Amino acid sequence: MDLIGRLLGRRSAPAMLIVIVVVLSLLAGFSSANSLVWQRAALSEGDYWRLLSAHLVHLSPRHLLMNLLALWLVSELICKTLSSAQWISLSVVSALGISLSLWLLQPQLHWYAGLSGVLHGLWSGGAAYRWIIERKKIFLLALLALFIRLMIGVQVSNEFSVIAVAHWYGACSGLLWLALTQVHERLHVFDYNARC
Repeated sequence: MDLIGRLLGRRSAPAMLIVIVVVLSLLAGFSSANSLVWQRAALSEGDYWRLLSAHLVHLSPRHLLMNLLALWLVSELICKTLSSAQWISLSVVSALGISLSLWLLQPQLHWYAGLSGVLHGLWSGGAAYRWIIERKKIFLLALLALFIRLMIGVQVSNEFSVIAVAHWYGACSGLLWLALTQVHERLHVFDYNARC
């Protein structure tokens, strides 16, 4: 098992993320003005931690609960067999992909917060990876359902503005993670599935 897997256990990465998200959201105070939210002006001044931290904080208790429920579902239904290293690397690649895409492609956007973009990355990357490994049609259907959902553009909140393009960036970042993972596995640079 990989080092992260030994430290955390295979299923503890999602639980660890849930604890971090809850604690940071409560401490940050459900505000778009806190020091963890993705803010264009703050990033311009060097607050680079916001590229990751923005995905861990939320705008309201309802926003937090919706994202935690979705995280649990995606973790159990799609990402259940990923190792801790795979799970963490997929989450980080998704978060960075979203943040950098928002920076480069959405110059009119001033701030962003929430886990929903990363959830779309977990969904796409996890389903595509499991399709490659297991060849079960259910994972192709999960990918199809994701992209139908993205094309329809389902709005799930009337409480705050949903940045739907972040969901697209997350899904694409999840697929980028898959491509990077496949290159690494083919080159034997890093073996996610290595055992002790």
